[in-house]
Amino acid sequence: MISSLRERLQGIVAFSFLGIVALTFAFLGLPTFAQTFSNNSYAKIGDYNVSQSEFLRTKNLVEQNFRDQFGPDFDLLPFADFINTQTVSSLVEKYTIVKLLDELDIVIPESFIETELSKVDTFQIDGEFDQEAFKNYLINFNLSKKDLVEDFRTDTKLNLSLNFLGSITNVFDSTIENYLELLTERRSVRFALINPDDVSREISVTADEVNDYYSNNPAEFTLPENRNLTLLRLNKNSLVVPSDEAELNAAYEAYLDTIPPGEKRVAHLMLIASNYDNQEDYDSKVDTISSTINSGNFTQLVNDFSEDDGTIDVDGDLGFTDGSIFPEVFEDKISQLELNQVSEAIVFEGNTHFLKVTELNSPEIQSLDEKSTELDSEIRQIKYEEILLRINEELAGTNSDIDEVLSIYSIEQSDVLLEKDITPDTNDYSAAAVEEIFSTEINSWSEVFDLDASSASIVYVTDISPERKEPLELVLEKAEELVQAKKRADYLNEVFVSDNIIEFSSEEFEELGLQTKIEEFKSINRNTSLLADEVVSLVFNQPSVGTIEKDFVKNELLIYQIINRIEGDPSLVESEEREAIIQQVNSQLLQSMFNMLRIEYNLDDQYSENSAVVNQVS
Repeated sequence: MISSLRERLQGIVAFSFLGIVALTFAFLGLPTFAQTFSNNSYAKIGDYNVSQSEFLRTKNLVEQNFRDQFGPDFDLLPFADFINTQTVSSLVEKYTIVKLLDELDIVIPESFIETELSKVDTFQIDGEFDQEAFKNYLINFNLSKKDLVEDFRTDTKLNLSLNFLGSITNVFDSTIENYLELLTERRSVRFALINPDDVSREISVTADEVNDYYSNNPAEFTLPENRNLTLLRLNKNSLVVPSDEAELNAAYEAYLDTIPPGEKRVAHLMLIASNYDNQEDYDSKVDTISSTINSGNFTQLVNDFSEDDGTIDVDGDLGFTDGSIFPEVFEDKISQLELNQVSEAIVFEGNTHFLKVTELNSPEIQSLDEKSTELDSEIRQIKYEEILLRINEELAGTNSDIDEVLSIYSIEQSDVLLEKDITPDTNDYSAAAVEEIFSTEINSWSEVFDLDASSASIVYVTDISPERKEPLELVLEKAEELVQAKKRADYLNEVFVSDNIIEFSSEEFEELGLQTKIEEFKSINRNTSLLADEVVSLVFNQPSVGTIEKDFVKNELLIYQIINRIEGDPSLVESEEREAIIQQVNSQLLQSMFNMLRIEYNLDDQYSENSAVVNQVS
């Protein structure tokens, strides 16, 4: 199969590569540096060297896949070993595909590699190849030019190989037609779904069977720990009074203190001292601007005199500052400027600046009336949590009298609940509440739990019944029913492995001790809603007509027979669905071919690491 694949690829490669070579253009000349590089081979996969840069790039992609699935803040540290394994697997997959191209004796011209490499964004500044950026990249990753070119060559081979394999998968039109024909095929089917309760034959249960089941399945007959307790509902509305005027005023003042000072948009006119032949000319220019800066049009002055090429085209605009963006000498002056006011000359790092505030972005400040409801809620919540803390400190772990607690905190009797026989699997409490209840000692108060904006709870444990296995005499009937259910399920397994269903009739099922209904559906397709998905999968993957088949669907025995098959019609499939199916089938064929290559080349067992480089990176 592999040899046949190679033969088919030869023609495609020869044709495709002519187009690739035609795309090459003038060699830009990637620089070679006289730097001494250490051995940069991070690992070897068969005869292929994997550079440190290539390994780290692949690892970064694996990590990014994790973050795309689980969020940018996902902690990758616990998965370090798995990520490393996935990185190695990705590299093995890459070189498995590259090896196929190498076996076809395809040589990619050096000029093509260098030309394409020079167009990589990493080495571009303002849309042009930058030798300094290229040099820095090599130095940062301890690469020689040869290392980098070889990395890029393998990436190019990978893309070519995938395109070639994709070209092959698109050839199999007959496979698509067969698939669509099967997809639209219709069938008539007779079937019966039998569960253990449908076993009508007499099931006898002996005392020994019941004893054995009781002994071997203790969890079936174990009562969980349960507790009795007194629960107090601590409601904010009954424990906390509304805020008074003084409290609201103090809270509003605190709110005002948290409001940032706002932002100012600033423009500048800049004179650069190094642009002048002498200090006298420079000082003269500063004096000229200083004398006209407040009387002239600032924007016009910027366009006429500013020497900051980066801001002239935007009228000197530097953007907004909240007091922490620019150097301190600038921020001190900006804080003193009002809207449209211009500063005197400011000397910074030998150059001179004139600053103007062009826009104010003041924060929105709510009035006391607008803010009072929110502030009252915040004050009451703080008071409420303080009261809960006092209750928790005074009661937790003690056996305080409940009436005293109600009196001190004015808790209504309706907020006192007596709860009995509470088990860990109760649905009446949250998981946090169950954990707190079952970690509290008897005759003790718990910590406060289930705290939200309006209520919380605290409990006093009055009685504990530990987990215990019920005596057989008390659960004898239950044990007998469980044994019978098991024996009915075992009987269905006997029917499954037997060959004693021949006629597929109600009479035959009755003779076998099965009380079930035989159903028959005619001319159904795979999209039918009459059958469960699991049943559809079995029925439509069975090629034989007329034979009686058996299988288990969950805990039910499915007995079915294909009565007839009606040939499908691919033309019934909508064009969009057809295209999606073609893409899916092509993808499956591509994966299948890749799997064959991976098995034949077996590069998984030919991976080794350069421990010196690995330890340095780690």
